[in-house]
Amino acid sequence: MRRTLLFAAVIFTTLLRAQSIAFDMLYGNSGPEYYSIGHYPIPGNDGLLIKWDGGIRLTTTSSTALQVLRNNNIGIGTETPQEKLTVFGNHENSRILLSSEGNGSDQPANLVLWASEPSASYTGVGVGNNITNYANGTAFTRVNNSRGGSYMRLLENEVNFNLVSNTGEKRQRLTVSSSGIATDGVVVANGGGLISSESSAAGGSISLANPSKTGTLINNWKIYNMTGGYGNSLQFWSYSADGSTVAPRLKLSDDGNMALLGKFEAREVKVTTTPTADFVFDEDYKLPKLEEVERHIREKRHLPEIASAKEMETDGVNVGEFQIRLLQKIEELTLYIIAQDKTIKAQQDRLEQLENRVNKNDKP
Repeated sequence: MRRTLLFAAVIFTTLLRAQSIAFDMLYGNSGPEYYSIGHYPIPGNDGLLIKWDGGIRLTTTSSTALQVLRNNNIGIGTETPQEKLTVFGNHENSRILLSSEGNGSDQPANLVLWASEPSASYTGVGVGNNITNYANGTAFTRVNNSRGGSYMRLLENEVNFNLVSNTGEKRQRLTVSSSGIATDGVVVANGGGLISSESSAAGGSISLANPSKTGTLINNWKIYNMTGGYGNSLQFWSYSADGSTVAPRLKLSDDGNMALLGKFEAREVKVTTTPTADFVFDEDYKLPKLEEVERHIREKRHLPEIASAKEMETDGVNVGEFQIRLLQKIEELTLYIIAQDKTIKAQQDRLEQLENRVNKNDKP
């Protein structure tokens, strides 16, 4: 019996190496162009060639392990693969691991794809670098515990980007949802920029929020690129936590003009403008007579060429022009003082002369 089995095995092996075995020799049906087991040549060796027109299925005692359909779709854990590669299983065994042994000195790399998240979101899918969806009763654990990792969760109407330190600490750093993009940390645009675009009167905006400020405190500042009724300008708006304050605070118009709706404090302000008020010292400058200045003050209740208090309240004050006007008045006042000093000196000289004459006449 042993000799018979050994002889049959030798004959079977010889046939496999020499030719293709038609299906009718094995199962009694059809032709070798559709059903056969044979070989194909490769350099220095042969490869196993299986032709099975209806597909190929490998099973265990409990389930299908591998299915190859006529359309070349391959299924793992399913008899009806819908794509070129379909992996089907429950929440814990429907993932794919791509593992690299590294370059001999670095740690190996592990890429994991999963189609379910037990203990987190059963409908979520994701991809992880050294992170698997579930292991030992815990979601998002590391494949190699000596390294950190990262993973991306594709949820319903939301995408999460997460980091894991080499100690296993998880931190969600970026979230993209229908309400926008939220980040836990600093946004860096190295060599580029951030763009907020919206075609409306308010335009695109950037928001700076502080949730710890409550009540009437301003917990949100927004920067807008506005147009329409707001005017063509860049504007800073403040929003209180309770909604009682919604107001613009600073406007920078497209032509460079700026309006601050509040107080302004600075250690130093430099205003550059021309001309200055030195024209007062020109020889042909007509210095107003003090009688005219007095009359103007009595009638108008303010200095000539200086806006009234009412005009300042209504129209504001151009700081540069106002400084020049004040300088003009100071220079005019200087000329008045010089002229008055000359008059006083002349009167002093005359007084001294009169005193000398009186003293001479009083002598015996």
